[in-house]
Amino acid sequence: MKLILTGATGAAGLEILRTAIADPAVSQITVLSRRALPSSIPPSNKVVHIPHTDFASYPPELLARLAGHGACIWALGVSQRGMDEEAYTYITHDYPLAALQALDEAGVRGADGQLRFVYFSGAGADAEGKSRFLFGRVKGLAEKDLSAYVSSSTSPSPSSQTSLHVFNLRPGYFFPSNLEDAAALRSRGARALHIIMRPFLRAVMPSIATDIGDLARFAMEAAKGQAGAGATFTNKQMKELLEKWKNSESQS
Repeated sequence: MKLILTGATGAAGLEILRTAIADPAVSQITVLSRRALPSSIPPSNKVVHIPHTDFASYPPELLARLAGHGACIWALGVSQRGMDEEAYTYITHDYPLAALQALDEAGVRGADGQLRFVYFSGAGADAEGKSRFLFGRVKGLAEKDLSAYVSSSTSPSPSSQTSLHVFNLRPGYFFPSNLEDAAALRSRGARALHIIMRPFLRAVMPSIATDIGDLARFAMEAAKGQAGAGATFTNKQMKELLEKWKNSESQS
């Protein structure tokens, strides 16, 4: 499978990239990013980095390079802190919707004729738009509009079933497990707080936190078609399905 990955220099994106590099089912990872990959990512012939700055625009020459890709994991995102609603909506909602539409209209599909779009949303996303938090409203709107696009897509399919699938992931709290990632992406205070809070979260509130390696694996399994034909997954649902997969693997 050929995979498109955005947000590859963020905490989730870096872990997904490492997971994809190690996955024998993945033949190529095409990274779209403004910045070069950090030195914490091991060199791999699988990785193709395409510098890209405007995530609302996908020119024909770029789409031609994405032909044959069967999945896109959209891990690009920003904190709402310090942003007005218009700017936050443009990045969080408009960017992924523009990408999905461009890929679909260009007929980007994998060897199985499918395209799976995995969107990193977040716990608290509200598709009804009633959340009092900006991130909840905007991420919820993104989920709603991405899923609605699949229903409205008129791209040709060899069968009566859709060849386009959207997975909305709503992870809770996660933290970089790689020390270099943590040092680069989290403040000293945040790293100290994580050390203090981690035992509490695991013991008392396990449903709101997730291991970043497990999160990366879930995103990859969804991209490979192991999580159904498209759905929204809460943090709890992802953890339950991961546990099911692990139990199945241990018995095989």
